[in-house]
Amino acid sequence: MRAWRLANLTSEFQEFSTNASRNHGEREERGNQVSVSPALAAALGEAQTPYFQLARGLKQQYCRGLFNLHLPTSEMNVITNGDVSTQDYILSKDSKMRVASGRSGEYGGFLSAYWTFPEDDSSVVVLCNSYQINGDPTNIVAQLLVQALFDLKPAVDFVEVAKNIVQRAKRQWDTVISKWTSHRLAGTSPKPLSAYTGTFVNKQLALRLEFSINQGVPEDGSDPTRCPLHLPINGNDEQVFGLYHYHDGSWSFFLATRDDNIHAEYSGYFYC
Repeated sequence: MRAWRLANLTSEFQEFSTNASRNHGEREERGNQVSVSPALAAALGEAQTPYFQLARGLKQQYCRGLFNLHLPTSEMNVITNGDVSTQDYILSKDSKMRVASGRSGEYGGFLSAYWTFPEDDSSVVVLCNSYQINGDPTNIVAQLLVQALFDLKPAVDFVEVAKNIVQRAKRQWDTVISKWTSHRLAGTSPKPLSAYTGTFVNKQLALRLEFSINQGVPEDGSDPTRCPLHLPINGNDEQVFGLYHYHDGSWSFFLATRDDNIHAEYSGYFYC
């Protein structure tokens, strides 16, 4: 792998942006002509410029989807587990400084974390088919691998870090259900079910919602095991929600327990 220092890469993009703007968006190469708009050239340069500093240090930065960290750092775990971790630690506290560029995140039941170390010609990538309902395991494993790869000192006990994250993540359910309950207005009634039926389309989001009545289900909710409204998304049988009355004109698909919602694959909606 060819190792690029971030400073040099930033300089090259900024120089390219300046030249492209001076030449009205065109840059001549031998045998080829590449047309680049001034706006695109400026965006390329901006993408390599730190957008804002993270809270705990001026050398810890974020720009255009990537975190540019300098070890030692306490920020690597804050990115995806910051709201469920109470253990404050600094990775590589007694080791030499090195640049780490990357990120972690979740999308539709898929978790990933990757960190590149251009000065060391090294990378760490962790992939996982899971939701972040119990915290983000990929970034914990990634940090553990980084620690082992560079023999960072002092060693952080990531087993204890993981236990702390899982315990706090599970307790978040209590907060979710407490807010869901407190916001519900007792004693309200919905309109006739026919008022809520119909098809709603958002072309920009490629989203189609079709509300229909579940025949034979009591409208007053006297049978809590059955939902009077049926909602498939984009006609997909794997994305069907049973809706029951929440209050006034609002309906809910939220199930009774944390495990029920996880088994129904609703966990992605817990913390929206």
